[in-house]
Amino acid sequence: MNMLGDTKQLIAGEKAGIIKADIPVVIGEYQPDVADIFVNKAKEENAPLSFASEEWDILKSESRKF
Repeated sequence: MNMLGDTKQLIAGEKAGIIKADIPVVIGEYQPDVADIFVNKAKEENAPLSFASEEWDILKSESRKF
């Protein structure tokens, strides 16, 4: 929290800083309260953006021990 911020919006803003021009980016989970931060940064950088939670269904599975 000392480095990224103490709110979801501040943290999202810091994480959006890794979005680079013309490089596709995948955000793990769509969260309505911060999605626009990622969408706006991606638009600024002309970076194709996807939210994994809207593209794929993640199913929980148990790990196997060998």
